[in-house]
Amino acid sequence: MSISQNLARILQQYKDKNGLTFKELSDELAFSKSTLVEYFKGKGNPRVDNLELLSAALNIPLTEIVSAPLPGQEQAETVIRAAQIISNLDPERQKRALQLFLELAALFAEENQN
Repeated sequence: MSISQNLARILQQYKDKNGLTFKELSDELAFSKSTLVEYFKGKGNPRVDNLELLSAALNIPLTEIVSAPLPGQEQAETVIRAAQIISNLDPERQKRALQLFLELAALFAEENQN
């Protein structure tokens, strides 16, 4: 995955996670909306100094922007998000959600073995 494509993926995840509009994202990251649109399309060619600024603004290591995600990283992030959501449920719903989550994980494991 190219740096531009990886940056587009990271920006989209950040925008979605924080429920931001392009304008809000532009203001938060201190980049013009047109520049961010190019980055989102995977067509921008960010300079190193801009990558460093984005790294700091997004609070992620620069290496995460310039290299493809590690295998299984997205799955791990999904598990973490699920655990956070489950932990906020009342105890009875936590138990049921955990059961369902483990069943789903078992189904995925079976599928990966086939």
